Amino acid sequence: MARRFLFFWCSLCALLVMPAHGFDRHTAHGGPVRGLALSPDGSTLVTASFDYSAVGWGARGLDERTTLLGHDAAVNTADFSADGSFLA
Repeated sequence: MARRFLFFWCSLCALLVMPAHGFDRHTAHGGPVRGLALSPDGSTLVTASFDYSAVGWGARGLDERTTLLGHDAAVNTADFSADGSFLA
């Protein structure tokens, strides 16, 4: 768990310091992203947003895979089960 968090944190920091040119801007959310979760196998990233949705992305190319709608309030966090079969 600690190794996965460290990898995720380093990846996020790298994205924050990269230049804005040359990268695609993703607009899947209509509000700020409040949480991120990386699947145990590292293949899927899920973003949780104030726009009442969660979006699943391919971790390598950031291709949008699915949008989970229907929440009654802002989605503040997301997490995978240990085997990656469930998302909460």
